[in-house]
Amino acid sequence: MNEWHIVGSSLKVESYFDAACFAHPDATTFACNSAIKLFTARRPDYFIAVDENAGIMLHRLICDAIEQGTQFVSYAKSLLVKNIKREISCPGFEVDTPMPTVLLDIDASKVHTEYQPGRIVFAQYSGLAAMQYAIQQGAERVIITGCDGYPGDRPLEDFPVVTFDGHGGDSWGKRQTDTVIQPFMQSMVDACPDIEFVQYGEPLYDVEGANYTIKQAVQV
Repeated sequence: MNEWHIVGSSLKVESYFDAACFAHPDATTFACNSAIKLFTARRPDYFIAVDENAGIMLHRLICDAIEQGTQFVSYAKSLLVKNIKREISCPGFEVDTPMPTVLLDIDASKVHTEYQPGRIVFAQYSGLAAMQYAIQQGAERVIITGCDGYPGDRPLEDFPVVTFDGHGGDSWGKRQTDTVIQPFMQSMVDACPDIEFVQYGEPLYDVEGANYTIKQAVQV
């Protein structure tokens, strides 16, 4: 079976990561932002960073992963890529982040809250982009870990893409969970009835579908 394991960086990701990897050892792995830190035993097959802070502050981990064969993914028109190309300047972040090996042609001028079969659209979050990419690559099962949404009762951190602390958890993050992440996830599950979605963690949104399952028991 063509399995893809998408790993985000939510508060609970460290509690569920090992269990998900153990249950799906042959899945193609796709790390988002700080989730790359979890891959200590082996590098992820794919890694996505869109925010320039992630690409810059995690650049050493990205370089090491690429040397071992990881595909580095970003949006073709992202600020991260513009920064790497020196088309813009980020004072204090003068490091040599590698150019992504896979560039997604995504128009970031419009946020989509509904999945569009056959396309990868901008839904604002790396995990949602990674899921769309996996589907485009023929995934039959999508395992999702650490993509729980935002709790809404925590302060926004300065560099949210490199921590596991509920970043984006202020009221804005909660609104994004309810108005972007939840509807996009539901539409993706609805549009892909032949794909099995298995989510590890404690998502802060509801998704319904015969092809969608939540795994909350941590057993390794």
